[in-house]
Amino acid sequence: MLIAFISIISIALFFSLQSYNSSSRQLETGIQNQAWFLEKSLSHATNAADYLAMLGLSADQCQITLIDRVGKALFDNSNSGAQVNNYLDYHAVKKAIEIGQGGEIRPSATLGTETYYFAFQLKDGNILLLSKPQASIFGVFNKNLLFLIIAFLFLIFLAALISKRLTQKLVAPINQIDLTNDDYDKNLYEELTPFIRAMAKQKEQIGNQWLDMESRANTIKAITDGMQEGLILLDQDEKILSANSSALRFCSSSEHDCTGHNVLLLIRNVELLQCVRLAIKGEPGTLLMEIGAQSVQVFVNPIKHKDIIKGAIILFMDITAQAKAEKIRKEFSANVSHELKTPLTTILGYAELIHAGMAEEEDILRFAGKIEIEVNRLISLIEAIINLAELDENNNIKQKEDFDLNALLAVVIERIKPLAAEKSVKIIADNPHMPVHANRSMMEELFFNLIENAVKYNKFGGEVEVKLEEVERKIQISVSDSGMGIPAEHHDRIFERFYRADPSRSKKTGGFGLGLSIVKHIVNYHQGTVEINSEEGKGTQVKVTLG
Repeated sequence: MLIAFISIISIALFFSLQSYNSSSRQLETGIQNQAWFLEKSLSHATNAADYLAMLGLSADQCQITLIDRVGKALFDNSNSGAQVNNYLDYHAVKKAIEIGQGGEIRPSATLGTETYYFAFQLKDGNILLLSKPQASIFGVFNKNLLFLIIAFLFLIFLAALISKRLTQKLVAPINQIDLTNDDYDKNLYEELTPFIRAMAKQKEQIGNQWLDMESRANTIKAITDGMQEGLILLDQDEKILSANSSALRFCSSSEHDCTGHNVLLLIRNVELLQCVRLAIKGEPGTLLMEIGAQSVQVFVNPIKHKDIIKGAIILFMDITAQAKAEKIRKEFSANVSHELKTPLTTILGYAELIHAGMAEEEDILRFAGKIEIEVNRLISLIEAIINLAELDENNNIKQKEDFDLNALLAVVIERIKPLAAEKSVKIIADNPHMPVHANRSMMEELFFNLIENAVKYNKFGGEVEVKLEEVERKIQISVSDSGMGIPAEHHDRIFERFYRADPSRSKKTGGFGLGLSIVKHIVNYHQGTVEINSEEGKGTQVKVTLG
C-alpha cells in the first residue's frame, strides 16, 4: 500500500509537470506569434491605440495592453489597466525597454493559476504587453486529484487483497510444519532451512529438559508422598507451594490440591501459625503438638536463597512411638526400682536383726529361709529383665530350626507339674505331632510363661488346656484356664511390662507382670499375633498364631 501510494504520487507529479511544461511552451509560442503579428500590423497604423480598439480582440483569448514610456496604459482590452499603478515594475516591460522584448510568469490571485506576460517595444517607443492566464503546476495536479484518490483507494483494496492471499500462501506451508514429525519438507523455503533446523534442535533440547524436569519432579513427589513425615512448602506470602499426603493427614484436611492457597486452608493452630510467620521473617521455631492420639513434633524453618528469604518449610514428625517408649522407660525404671526395693528391704531387715544379735538361734534359720526366698525372687526378676532386654535388642538369639512343637510342650509341662500339683490343677495337652520352624529356646519360654500364668491364676482344682492346631497353614497355640479371669478394662494393657490386673494377687503368687510382655516379644519375633479372650470369673484364653 505504501509503495502504491508513493508510485501514484510520483507518476501524478511527473505527468503534471510534463503537462504543465508542454502547455507553458505552447502558451509562450502562441503569445509571441500574436505579438509579432500585432507588431507588423501596428507598423502601418498612425495611432496604435485606435487601431487596437478597431481590431476588437477579446481579452478572453489574450489581454493586450499598450503602455507609454512612463508606464501609463494607453489601451487595455480588458479594461483592467486602471488597477495597475505602474507597468514599469513588470519584469517583462523592463526587459522590453532594455533589449526590445521580454517575458515573465507571475502568479495570479486565483489559486492554482498563473499569468504569462510578453512585452515588446514598438517603433514609436511605446510598449505592447500581452498576457494570458494558465493553470499552474499545482492546478494541473489538482485537476487530477479526484482520479488520484479513486485510483489510490482501488490500489489499497487490490494491495490488501493480494497481500492477504500471498501471505496466506506463503505462511500456509510454514504453519503446516510439524517439528514432531520428521516427514515435513525440510527444504520448503531454502531461506528458512537454518531457522527450522535451529527450532527443531531447540525443541528437542526443551523436550529433553522438560522430561528431565518432569522426572525430577515425579521423583521428588514420590519421595515426599512416601515420607511418613508431613512436609509443607510455603512462599513468602504464606501460600502453599507443595504439601504431601502425610501433611494433609496431620492437618486433618480432605483437600487433595491445595497448591496456591493460603496456609490457613490447612493450619488453624494459632501457635503454629505464629511459628510460620516468624520463620518467614527469618526466625526458625519448633512446636510439640497433640493431634488426636499422636504426639507430633513440628519444625518450622525459613527458606533462604542468597540470604534472601523466599518462604518457609514445615516438617511434621510423629514422635508417638518415642514418647510412648520414653513413658514406658520411665514406668519401667519406676517399677524395677519398686520391685527391687521390696525384697531388698526384707533382706536388709532380716540381716540387721541377725547382725544385731536380736534373733534367737531358732529364728536365724527361719530368717535365712526368708532371705533365700527373696534372693531367688530377685534373681528371677533380674533374669526376666535380662531376657526382655535380649528380646528388645535381638541379641544372643539362636537361629530358627525345625523341631516338634508338641515334644517341646511336653518338656515344659513336666517342669510345671510340681506347681500344678500344689494347686491341684490338671493340665490337658493331647496334641498330635506338630513340626515347626522356630527358635526352640524362645518357644520354650513362651510355653512356660503362658502355662505358668494359667496355673498360678487358676482356682484350686481347676484345669489348663493347651491346644496345638494348624489353621490356614499357620501354627496356632491356645492356652485356656478356668481361673479368675481378667476384667475387660485391663485387656488393652495386659501385655505391658510390670502391668498386673490384680497387683495384690500377683504379689501373692510371686508374679512381676513380665510374663505376657515376654510372650508378646517372642510372638513379634516370629511375625505372629497374640490375642486374649477373658471374662472375669470365667477363665482366660490366650491364643498365639505363628506367622
